Amino acid sequence: IYMLIYVDDIIVTGNSHSVVQSFISKLNGVFAFKQLGDLDYFLGIEVKRTNSGSVILNQAKYIRDLLQ
Repeated sequence: IYMLIYVDDIIVTGNSHSVVQSFISKLNGVFAFKQLGDLDYFLGIEVKRTNSGSVILNQAKYIRDLLQ
């Protein structure tokens, strides 16, 4: 399991979906938080998962927002 915490945002991921869900359930028993689903955008980084399971990261949206 990998867990990234930035201020009040948390990302939890890992190789096993069931292990990640179990970990999130245990966290939810201790802390009140809202699950927002699959990660799409975090700290200016857009996250896309391919059909093959690879993860693609880019900052195109962040750059467009800066230029406006």
